[in-house]
Amino acid sequence: MGFGATKAQQQTAVGEGLALGAIMLELEGVNGNKGTLELDFRRAWRDWKYAELFPAVKADFTRDDVLRIMHDSSRRRGPVVAHWEGSWPFVPVLRVEQWTADEVAESIDAPVPAQAWADLVRNWLSPSILG
Repeated sequence: MGFGATKAQQQTAVGEGLALGAIMLELEGVNGNKGTLELDFRRAWRDWKYAELFPAVKADFTRDDVLRIMHDSSRRRGPVVAHWEGSWPFVPVLRVEQWTADEVAESIDAPVPAQAWADLVRNWLSPSILG
């Protein structure tokens, strides 16, 4: 995917990847203070080595796409294998339960391994959410 993908494709991939990562960490949902979630995501995104593959995903002080990506996730078109349902809390859903995490990750964006999505979610969410 990466640089040649459209903005919508990049946002879909990130929404799916975050859902996959949350499922790998056995999270039942993501909830919390909007500002804290966005600020923590900016930090995690900035340090994530795969972020450059998704230049259309914004995570800075002028705009942070993460909550909108999660909110719009269940309405995305195409072969979506993981998504977020609801809001406050956002609930990660895996549509292909018989697949391994690596198979799901490969279908989302081949260069990004499943563990990298889990690491991004772990680095993003505060200990109170993971804990």
